[in-house]
Amino acid sequence: MDRIELMQAFRAVAEEGSFVAAAERLERSNKQLSKQVAALESELGVTLLHRTTRRVQLTEIGRAFLEQCSVILEQQSQLWSAVQSENQEVRGLLRISAPLSFGELKIAPVLPSLLAKYPKLKIQMDLTDQYVDLVASANDVAVRIGSLEDSSLIARRIGETGLVLVASPQYLKENGTPKLPEDLRTHSAIVDRNYRGRFQWPFVVNGKATKMRVDARIEVNSPGAAKQFALSHCGVTLCPSYMVEAEIKSGELVSVLSNNMPDPMGIYIVYPSNKHLAPNVRAFSDHVAQRVRESI
Repeated sequence: MDRIELMQAFRAVAEEGSFVAAAERLERSNKQLSKQVAALESELGVTLLHRTTRRVQLTEIGRAFLEQCSVILEQQSQLWSAVQSENQEVRGLLRISAPLSFGELKIAPVLPSLLAKYPKLKIQMDLTDQYVDLVASANDVAVRIGSLEDSSLIARRIGETGLVLVASPQYLKENGTPKLPEDLRTHSAIVDRNYRGRFQWPFVVNGKATKMRVDARIEVNSPGAAKQFALSHCGVTLCPSYMVEAEIKSGELVSVLSNNMPDPMGIYIVYPSNKHLAPNVRAFSDHVAQRVRESI
């Protein structure tokens, strides 16, 4: 079997933590994907994944192989892109969809250098926390965080971000620091309605995923607004780590229940398969992937 295809299969399963999700992402059958991963392990003579009925986990050697495997696949992708785009000019309008806060904090700041590199490129950004159907909309490319629901899209993983529960030191001094997720029942919750779980916050207790329903004292529709209420000592809030990394570093906010937070979520650049060879989509993907990795 083709080694690149085997490595692609292994990386997808490792990143998604599931053969089912990986099969949807690569548009292959579960059976085909299982055979490819098994063939790779057989060729290497090692076990890369521990398989259970619910999920798969990397072995120690699997983690090391994934790191090097990802480097090789990225180099292969960049080589293919460089050859294919050698005589194609990056120009015209590129329509981008991205989550509101992530687009403001992580995507918009890296785009001026892309425009400087390609003087004939124009950009139109649509920042929204609502799901955008790329096939039905006029957007060429999107940035998405979390599980990918549309398997018809080409996806490129560019990083990951976790959820973090934060509050101000003053709030914690006055109300106490939660030691367990159930302690949140006695705390004021600041809820971002754009978060899919809304009042059901995810945690991991004794190795098992669980959800805790919180009573919202404050509801907003923006993680930025939720952060501002937390900075004003109004309660605890659940938000993406990139939103509060500076405030945690400065001590304005404190991360609580960090040992009970779920695994990080993937950050992806996605685009319809018919956009695969578009020079401006490829230029955006390569440029943003490198710079977002550096900033997270």
